[in-house]
Amino acid sequence: MTERAEAVRRIGIRRDPADAPALRAALGDADPAARAMACRALGWQRDPRLAPDLIGALTDPEPDVRDHAVRALGVCLGGRSTPPAAAAALIDALADPDPIVRASAARTCGWLEVDGARPALRARLSDDDSGPVRAEAAHALGRLGDAQSTPALLAALGAPHAGLRHHAARALGLLDADALAHLKPCLADPDAEVRVAALRVVARLADDPGPIAAALRDPNPGVRATAAILAADSSIPDAALAEALAAEPHPEARHHLVRALIRRGERSGAPDPPDPRSPAMPDPADPAAFGPTGDPSHRRSAPAAERNRGPIADVLADRLPPGPVLEIAAGSGTHTAFFAHRFPDHVWLPTDLDPDALASIEGWRAAAAAEGRPLDNVRPAQRLDVCADVWPVESAGAVFCANMIHIAPWAATPGLMSGAARILTPGGRLFLYGPFRFDGRFTAPSNARFDGWLKAQDPRFGVRDLGEVSAVAAERGLARIEVIAMPANNHVIVFERR
Repeated sequence: MTERAEAVRRIGIRRDPADAPALRAALGDADPAARAMACRALGWQRDPRLAPDLIGALTDPEPDVRDHAVRALGVCLGGRSTPPAAAAALIDALADPDPIVRASAARTCGWLEVDGARPALRARLSDDDSGPVRAEAAHALGRLGDAQSTPALLAALGAPHAGLRHHAARALGLLDADALAHLKPCLADPDAEVRVAALRVVARLADDPGPIAAALRDPNPGVRATAAILAADSSIPDAALAEALAAEPHPEARHHLVRALIRRGERSGAPDPPDPRSPAMPDPADPAAFGPTGDPSHRRSAPAAERNRGPIADVLADRLPPGPVLEIAAGSGTHTAFFAHRFPDHVWLPTDLDPDALASIEGWRAAAAAEGRPLDNVRPAQRLDVCADVWPVESAGAVFCANMIHIAPWAATPGLMSGAARILTPGGRLFLYGPFRFDGRFTAPSNARFDGWLKAQDPRFGVRDLGEVSAVAAERGLARIEVIAMPANNHVIVFERR
C-alpha cells in the first residue's frame, strides 16, 4: 500500500461522516492506489448520498479503482432500494473491458437485486470470455429469479469453469427450472461443490431416491454429508442408512446419518430426544450481562496474529456487514483488540473454548482500559464450543474465525458452519482465515510440511481442502462468494448467509 493510500485509509477507518469531503477529494488523487482506497472508504460510510461520487469513479482509467467503486456501491446501498442512476452505472459496468470489474458488477447487481440488469447479465452469462464473470452472472440471475436465463444456465452446466457449473446448478434450483435431465449428469461432476448443488436440486425434483443413495458412496465427505441430510426425508430404507452408517469413515457424514435415523424414529413415534437448548442466552448488546473484566497480567501475545492482523483487517474493511461480529477461537485476543480499534462501529464478541485464552482476552480488555484506550465495543469473552447445538450468541452480522479448522478435528468444521448459519442474519458473512488445499493440492511446499507436522501432533488435524469445506458450508446455506490470497500462503474465504 502506498503512503497516500495509507493516509486515505486512516481517514476512512474512522467512518466519520465529516470526513466525506476529504474522501471525495481523494478520488482525484494522482495515485491510483489512493483513489481505489477512497472508493473503499466511501463505501465504509454506508451512506447512499455518496453513490454519485462512486458512480463518477466508474469512469476512472484504472481498473482497480473501478472495481473498488463497484464494490463500494454494493456496500453503501446494501439493504436499500437502488437509485436509477446507480443501477444504470452498474449495468454499464457489466461491459467494462476488465473482467475483474465485470465480475464485481455482476455480483453487485445480484446483491442489490438490480432488476434492470437481467438482459446484460444474460449477455455476460452467454458470451463473456471470463469464467468468473459468467459464474457471477449465473449467481445474480438466480437471485433475480430470471426464468429467461434457463437455456443459458443449462448450457453452462457443461462449461469448463467449475465455479460457473456450480452457480448454474444453484441458479436452476432457485428458478425451479425443469432441468432434471440436465442436472443428473452433474452428480458425477469432478468438482464436489457442483455435485452438492446438483444433488440438492435433483433430490427435490425427483421421486427416485437413487441419486441420494449413490451420493452416500461419493468419495467426497461433504457430498456424503449432504446426501445424509437429504436421506432423512427420502424413501431409502432404514436398513440401507444403517449400513451406510456402519461403513462411513467421516465424522460429519456419520453425524448426519445418525440424525437422519433419529428423525425417522421421531416421526414413527419414538420418544423425543432431550432438548439440548441452554437457559436464556445473554443479550450481546448488554455489557453487564457478561460479568467483570480481567487482569492485564493475563494478556498473551501471538506473533503470527500480530503479523497478519493488518492484512486481514484490510480485507474486512470493506466487506464487514452491519451488526455484531462474533469471533470464534479468538485465542490470545490479539486480533480482538486490534480489530476492535480498527472497526469502532462494530460490537466485537470474542469466544474460545480454552479458559486460558478467555483469560488472555479479558487481559487485553483490562490492559486497554488501564492505558486509557478502552475497548468499549468489545464484550467480555465467552466460552464457545463450535460443535454445540446452541451458541451463547443468538444473532450476529458477521462471524470471524482464524486458524482454527486445521488444528481441530474435522467435526469442528461442520460445527462452525452449522452454528454460523444459525446465528447470521440474511446477508451476514463468515470470514475464514488460514491455509487451505485447492482440489487436493497444497499451495506451497511449506503448507505440505505444515500438514505433516499437524498430523504428527494429532491425526485428526490437517490443512483442509477448500472444496470439502465449501461443500459443507453450501449445504447449510452459506455460499462461498470470495477467495482472497493472503501473505504466507494463507487465504481468507468469505461465505455469505443466503
